Order: sequence, then structure tokens, then C-alpha cells
Amino acid sequence: SFFNNASNFDELRDLSKERKLLSYEKKTIIFSEGDSAYKLHFIQSGKVKTYKTAESGKEFITGILGPGEFLGATSLLRESGIYHESAIIMEDAKICVISKEDFTKLIFTNKMVSNAFLKLLSNNLVEREEQLMHLAYDSVRQRIAKTLVELDNKEQLKNETASNINITREDLAGLIGSASETTVRALSQLKEDGLISIEKRSINLVDKNYLTRIANSGYL
Repeated sequence: SFFNNASNFDELRDLSKERKLLSYEKKTIIFSEGDSAYKLHFIQSGKVKTYKTAESGKEFITGILGPGEFLGATSLLRESGIYHESAIIMEDAKICVISKEDFTKLIFTNKMVSNAFLKLLSNNLVEREEQLMHLAYDSVRQRIAKTLVELDNKEQLKNETASNINITREDLAGLIGSASETTVRALSQLKEDGLISIEKRSINLVDKNYLTRIANSGYL
């Protein structure tokens, strides 16, 4: 949406023409937490997981991103100049790469482009704040219901041939900040309640309305 909103600007058109399109296979690491941040990544196709790693080695997933979304934007604008999270390919992807120099020049010289991008970043920050709040106060059942509804709403993250959510139990546990065993038990309970169906790693929301009520209240 950022490229679409700013497509009338000559600077962005020129920048878009020169950006490289790279192909990545599943499980390829794009960048790691602590690496020097010198590229902006724009996902054209595929799925990417971003995460932070605790000293214990446990992963906390900060996002699952799909076509039309950016990687590394906030890191490029930070004074530290390093990526503050890691990114790994979940599903074969094609990603456009823009250099930090070209990106920051465009941001700091074109007010309308800058405003459009800052609005995008602000929305992302609000989502992160809400994620942290839910991790602190919501039950596992409420967190998993909320996450499933959000993933279902994110059309670009679904299977190409089906509407099911395709995600491993480990990644789902990382998203809700819970142990894999606890996540599996919560999923089993939702399945027994007739709210979801599960086939291997695919999850289908049978009663999305009720799951939304659980996500919002946590007491059902």
C-alpha cells in the first residue's frame, strides 16, 4: 500500500526501477538480530517470520509477514544501525531489496513519502504494543483465539488452494508467547469445543464468531 500510495512520485518510481528482486528458499535467514542494517526488504511473494531470541534460546515471534509488507524499516531508521530482530523465510519468497542510502534519501527529501511511511510505521508500533499487552494479561486460550482470528483475517498468509491457516505449532507458540505443549493443549480444547478443525499443520476456523468473542473477552 505504501508503494501504491506514493506511486505518483518520480523519486519512488526511479527507486522502484532499480531495486533488486531476490528469490529465497524456505528456512533461509534474511538477516539476524544484531547484523548491520543496510537494506530495506519488500515482500513480493511468500511468507517471512520475524523473531527475537532470548538468552535461553527461546524464540519470541514478533510477526508473520506476507506480500506487500516491509522488513527492516524501523532498524534502518534507528541510531544503532543494526537489525533488532531476525527474519527467516517460512515459504519460498521473492523479495525486493532497496539500499539504506536510497531509502533514507527518499524519506528525508520527500515530505509526502515520509508521512506515508511514518503512518505505516506508527500502525506497526501500535500493533506491537497491543501484542505485548495481550501477552501480559490474557490467558493462553484468549491469546490463541486472538492470534488465529488475526491470521485468518490476513488473507496473504493463507494457503493458495485453501482458506486454512498453515502454521507449525512451534511458530504459533512463539506468536502467543507460550510453551509448545501448552499451545497444543489449547488447540486440542478448541478442537473438542468444535471451534476449529485441524489437519496436520493446517487449522480451519469452524466458528470464527465465537473465537472472536473469546479473543475479546477471554471468559467463554
